[in-house]
Amino acid sequence: MYCPSCNKDFDGRFCPECGTKLIVKPSGGVNINLGDANAISGGMHLTDSHNVHNEDRSVHNITNTTSTVNNITNMSAQKTEMELLQERKTLYLNACKRAYEDNILELSEELELNRYRIELGLDEATANNILESVRKMTIQSSQKSELSRVARIKLNQLSKSLRNNEIAALMKQVDDFEALAGKFANDELQYKYYLVLAALRHERCISKYEQSKVDNYWKSFWSYCAYLKAGKNSKAAEILYSLSDKFPNYPEDNVDLLGTAGALIKNDKETAREYLSAVTGDYSPVLQRFAESLYCLLEPETAKEMGATVEGCAFYINNFFKEKSQVNSESNSKSATANQSPSDKAARLQKELDDKWKRMTLESIRLALEIDDPDDCFSVIDMALPPALAGNPLAIVYVGYIFSILEAEEEANKWFDKLMSMDPNNEDAEVMLAKGSVYEEGMGEYEQNADYAFAFYRAAAAKGNLDAMCCIAEMYYTGEIVDKNYQLALTWAKKAYDSKNPYGLFIFGRAYFEGNGVPNDRLSGKKLIREAASKSDSLSLGYVYANIYINEKFN
Repeated sequence: MYCPSCNKDFDGRFCPECGTKLIVKPSGGVNINLGDANAISGGMHLTDSHNVHNEDRSVHNITNTTSTVNNITNMSAQKTEMELLQERKTLYLNACKRAYEDNILELSEELELNRYRIELGLDEATANNILESVRKMTIQSSQKSELSRVARIKLNQLSKSLRNNEIAALMKQVDDFEALAGKFANDELQYKYYLVLAALRHERCISKYEQSKVDNYWKSFWSYCAYLKAGKNSKAAEILYSLSDKFPNYPEDNVDLLGTAGALIKNDKETAREYLSAVTGDYSPVLQRFAESLYCLLEPETAKEMGATVEGCAFYINNFFKEKSQVNSESNSKSATANQSPSDKAARLQKELDDKWKRMTLESIRLALEIDDPDDCFSVIDMALPPALAGNPLAIVYVGYIFSILEAEEEANKWFDKLMSMDPNNEDAEVMLAKGSVYEEGMGEYEQNADYAFAFYRAAAAKGNLDAMCCIAEMYYTGEIVDKNYQLALTWAKKAYDSKNPYGLFIFGRAYFEGNGVPNDRLSGKKLIREAASKSDSLSLGYVYANIYINEKFN
């Protein structure tokens, strides 16, 4: 037998000097086309040049292992060990492609592939690399670049919210985009999905980047900013330095813009200007507004020439950079307030704060109900803290509830105690509604107590509070802490429904959709629930519940 590494003849199966498997000494060179196996071993992009469409796709015919292995044995005398290895890789590659033809690798197919790997004599690491390459290729080829009509509508809605810097709307829309981002390899859609994720949910963006096994340019691009927002500078640097090498088809200017943004996030304007000076203007079209935001902060005169404005770049400026512009698409211009008296200005600012709180409260409730990210917790506290300090009872509940989620029980109880200590002889409806919610959910040291919750809700309802009436209706409808009674639920919600209160609309809509207490009428139910979900200027919980119901049942 012959050792191809030492070029010597030995007895036995393995070389006593280097350990290489011995083979029959070849009589001459053999010229074979190694095809895709060479591409894998060299790290090249895979293209399928094999015709496998007429083969049996069942798991039992992923391979024809017996004849294949016998053929390898019979041909071993004419081939080197390296040639045999490459041929085994090619055979295993073809088997993997057949297994993935339906875009799914079932357990039975995985077991069959592993059995075939053993028979071929492929080591596990090599086989796994081949399988992973095929999996990536399958996922990428299954994604569509042309958007469907529904996807285009949703992308247009997201684009509008980005232009107007509508944070609450974006927070809701980005959840819908997760499925679309997985289905469509559309450049604009991928760009905007990961942009919003990095800006508003950077921990989730990082998680998706780290868990993904498929390279995605815009996921990598915006994960760089997400890592910086999380204070993970070394991880961010890895992305920045490798982006051009991994994705050579994208313009170099993209990386220079990203470096500029990274320096600004770290509040290093000098380095940011160095990066920006290297930009030639040859960047991806979707980055235009992003580029304008950088010029607005670093080169205002150039930004002016570009037609860029701080207001138009508000989303990027407000959500990425430490030196944030106090831009709000709904705020009044400076010229409108220049001649106001100090007292008028104070009143205007207070109104703006109150209006902002009302808008953001809805998102606060949603986050509190679906919390899955510590950053979400802190954003809720940031939004709720000013009105909570001013004595807003609902805000106090939100702040206390979020501290409970963060397991800061002592701090949470301080806020619940603040609410409960409000004068019981001079309580308005909102205070009683808030106290009822604490007892209904059992928050902090205040254990769940249906009787207390019901009593506070009734007291608030007696003062005409429509949400309190609906809270009682909800208790009867769900039957979680009182006996279920659909008729009583609808009776309590009727006044709110007649007043077009979102909570009342939602309760009646759900009843019609589910056929509980009223005739089943799914069309009318959907209409009412969507009407409740459209009332974004309301503090009602019904708005939030309606949107959650739509996401769970209609989408």
